[in-house]
Amino acid sequence: MLNQNLSSYWPFIMRTANLELDKLPKLKQHHVVKADVDDKQDELELVWRERLPLGLNILTNCESGYLKVIDLPRGTQARKVAQAKQLDPDLFKGSTIVSVNGRRYGPDMQVDLFAALKDPARPKAILFKLASQNDLQQMEKMVQQKVNGSKGKSPKSADNVKEVVVRITDEELGIKFTSHDNFALSVSAFLPDSNGQPQHIEKTGAVMLGDMLGHINGKVVLGEKGEGKQKALSLLEEIGSKRPLDLGFVKPYLFNIVLEKDSTPEEDIGGPSELILTEVKSSNSNENRIMLQDFALADGAAEIGGVLVGDNLCCEYSCLS
Repeated sequence: MLNQNLSSYWPFIMRTANLELDKLPKLKQHHVVKADVDDKQDELELVWRERLPLGLNILTNCESGYLKVIDLPRGTQARKVAQAKQLDPDLFKGSTIVSVNGRRYGPDMQVDLFAALKDPARPKAILFKLASQNDLQQMEKMVQQKVNGSKGKSPKSADNVKEVVVRITDEELGIKFTSHDNFALSVSAFLPDSNGQPQHIEKTGAVMLGDMLGHINGKVVLGEKGEGKQKALSLLEEIGSKRPLDLGFVKPYLFNIVLEKDSTPEEDIGGPSELILTEVKSSNSNENRIMLQDFALADGAAEIGGVLVGDNLCCEYSCLS
């Protein structure tokens, strides 16, 4: 850059310094005593512009003292932002969050960094220092240890968004399916064997009621307008009796979130004033939906509780889904 900016002035500079280009010594390797390393070459920045939760799974108690990214779960705003920049969301696994909106946070400022991440103001630019393969393996090992140590209650782990694959060898399927929003088949019940005992897929504990069937022998069986459901039914009819049979399950994208408002007068959060709702006309039925259009108050109980813009208000259950 220096040469580019000074290119038109070099003749004048050489004459002023009484130097001739042909007489200048050529640079040798031993002349270079120190090379500056660009410590920012492995940093990437993502910008959130929509007023939605960031959607980052973060390890807050890493031994390094920094906030580490476990992953960018499917269906989250974080994954959408990364893909919009044509970046693989898996690149950010194990990365360190180093700055928010241009401000860098050292190891003694992680509380301030966490507060900056929780701030709902947008746009929000977050700079990530990508992890090396060794750092990623260490973090994954640490997360797994914390999961095991907390008896399955992982702190902000991504277990609830990963696919669980169960192999059925010579036993019955043992599952009753139902349609999930005309998008996929989901588990509605577990069927016992002829002796009334739980079958293999239920005994694994890996599959829960409501989980969606995502793959059959590696083939995707998810899709809108009934396409995924039809794929699943066709494949089950074709190869459902063959063994071994690999079934992949994912957690449903529709679920209920219940917010209970404290009756204490001092606590005035989570009420209707926090939410901006709108009525959406349904083309398939006479019943209209009440949808969350925006959050009126920043960092309220609904947003902290995981409610997203576009969620529906289920009046009959007094909950948000």
